[in-house]
Amino acid sequence: MVNSLEDVSVQEVAWWLKKRGAHGSEVLSFKDNEVDGKGLLKITGDDLEKEFGIRDKERRRVVSMAICELINKYKSYDYPSLAQGSPLKAARLCKADEQTQVAGYGPVKLRMLSVPKTMTLLRQHGVPPHVLEKFKENEVNGECLLELTKEDLLHELEITNFADRKAAWSAVTLLLSRNSDEPPHPTPH
Repeated sequence: MVNSLEDVSVQEVAWWLKKRGAHGSEVLSFKDNEVDGKGLLKITGDDLEKEFGIRDKERRRVVSMAICELINKYKSYDYPSLAQGSPLKAARLCKADEQTQVAGYGPVKLRMLSVPKTMTLLRQHGVPPHVLEKFKENEVNGECLLELTKEDLLHELEITNFADRKAAWSAVTLLLSRNSDEPPHPTPH
């Protein structure tokens, strides 16, 4: 028996969504993005449209309600702080935690960061160790972070799990927001 949302597998999330009225293409999108129970907590309304391709507002409502129901099913076990169980609330709580976690850090000169220092900062910002390996394998340093896009996480670094991509992108954007480098000056022609 599964007692924690973190123990809910990708297949179980897909089954739950289908049972609650999600269309086949919507369920497939969750499977393709490897969304498990833990990943559900990171999904926002914008993600349903932009990352999962659910353009219709009513379809997003159906999927969002299914997600809320699944989160609510486990909230008494391990997520009592998610009183309403809303994925949007969960995302706001995750974001608040991340900002609190990095509040003590000052500005960073990203352009100057080595690969090991970049890995340290990404780890401090919540990127899981198995995802850090992908950054390390690709020798991502501070200079690379300045050019990194959300699409690069999937296509170049091959981070296929949605929750992992979300954690990595969140850490990268937090670091970018703290970048104290001056923009490069154009070279005269």
